Amino acid sequence: MLGLGQPIASGCAAATHEHRLRRSRLRPGGAPPASSHVLQLIMSTHTSESAILTSLCQCYNLKLVSVYESPSMIYMITEYCEGGEMMPYLSKAFQDTGGLRTEDVSRISYQLWSAVNHCAKHKVIHRDIKPENVMFCNSKKDSELRLIDFGSGTYDGAVVEQSEGGGDVDRHHTFAGSAFYISPEMFQRNYTPKTDVWSAGATLYVLVAGYPADRLQETFNILQGTKKDRLRQLPNMPDNMPDSYYDMLEGALAYKHKVRSTAGQLMNGEFAQFHIQHGSQESNGAISILDIAAEAAGGTSDSQDQPATPVRARTKSVLLEGSVYRHNAYMGYQKFERSVTTVLATMLTKEHARQLLTLIEDESKKGNTKNGSAFEETAIEVDSNSQVTIKTNKEKLQVITIANLLDGLESMKAGAALHDDIDEVITMIRRLKDFSLYESFAYHISFLRQFVSTKRRTRQGSKKGGLFQMDGSNSGRNTSVHGGNVWSSMRVKRGLGDSSTRKGNVFKNDLSVQSSGGMRRVNTATGILSTLSSLA
Repeated sequence: MLGLGQPIASGCAAATHEHRLRRSRLRPGGAPPASSHVLQLIMSTHTSESAILTSLCQCYNLKLVSVYESPSMIYMITEYCEGGEMMPYLSKAFQDTGGLRTEDVSRISYQLWSAVNHCAKHKVIHRDIKPENVMFCNSKKDSELRLIDFGSGTYDGAVVEQSEGGGDVDRHHTFAGSAFYISPEMFQRNYTPKTDVWSAGATLYVLVAGYPADRLQETFNILQGTKKDRLRQLPNMPDNMPDSYYDMLEGALAYKHKVRSTAGQLMNGEFAQFHIQHGSQESNGAISILDIAAEAAGGTSDSQDQPATPVRARTKSVLLEGSVYRHNAYMGYQKFERSVTTVLATMLTKEHARQLLTLIEDESKKGNTKNGSAFEETAIEVDSNSQVTIKTNKEKLQVITIANLLDGLESMKAGAALHDDIDEVITMIRRLKDFSLYESFAYHISFLRQFVSTKRRTRQGSKKGGLFQMDGSNSGRNTSVHGGNVWSSMRVKRGLGDSSTRKGNVFKNDLSVQSSGGMRRVNTATGILSTLSSLA
């Protein structure tokens, strides 16, 4: 059997991604659960992810090595990204350098734009690009990145509508992603493949400035705003950041998607190309001959790896001080945030947990505080039932400060006859390490929502509140740390139970839930299943 992390070929090593089809295994004898259509829907989703990875053929996207399936599991074998996710990678790879340099940011930008551009060429929309979904092959400073987790992805071209100009334009309406990185049109549930460009742009901001948990709502308001030069007001940006970087962000984070740059344009822009020019100068000790020829001709080189404008004009190699420190600081806060969630989910009574979640959800629907209110924007959302709602940035982001969270707990005591559990929770949170440092940081409501629900379904169909109960929007499945939940927008269509009628299902007519046992391998190219007595 192929072990986790054992080399499979040149390059990165192998990793196993295991997808459990349900929270519980199949019934004895291999019979599917009562809600078999849900099981088939989950299987279809994971096979769609493998189909997307197969069609991409890498280019800085995660490489799919093989797929195996058992009666209750789907196993996806992918290359192993030893360097880890973006923030831990930066902390480890650049710990002794004082921080990132412009050529490092340029290289990562170029590779991320290349991955997004490759997706667009193959009609794939990722829909959940964020630092957690950008991994690195190793812990070296020059490691290649990989765009991972296409579980929220979809193919473009499935929905074609008439544009105002008379031409056809692809539109998508399924909500997916993580709030801080979501484009304005995604919130409006009417988006194109350029939604990935926005998410990648927000990711590259975090790459340089860190995740601004201490000023999250303010930062989100700026990103979602429409004012000119707003991006230069983003928190924690290094003072010596070149103008070419801001030009890249302006192209990626244009509020109107019609004027937003494509990933291909940004990949060939001045900043993303800078690391190529810088590497050439370091190797040869001279200016690139391609640039000399391009300037002499009054234009640019035809090489795809060359920028549209001379890279020496505004971009220089400088140290971006504090960039790695801010990543380390946020990773420390993540531990604190998880500790707060653990205290809330385990110490509060069911009723008080439900009451707290309702309280902070109501608070998130109110207008913004004075911090960043100048950039307050609203978005019109259309849900699956064509109901139109208007949401503020505060309601879209779904965060509350630790201080306001404790204020909410204090307010609950006034109306509670017994509140010993609330007192104990407040005390324990205040005693957590570095509480005074994190008091003004943003707490993501989605953390608590994974454990507490204001609604739950009983066997009789009634709904009640409680702890460790999941409503229909969660269905017991993991959601993004920042609130993204693609499952909430998925609906079972007629005929789903007939697997032979579904297009793109690599399992063809033979669903694994119908198997009596054993492991089988799925040919990622043909979809053919082969029975395995053992894995060699």
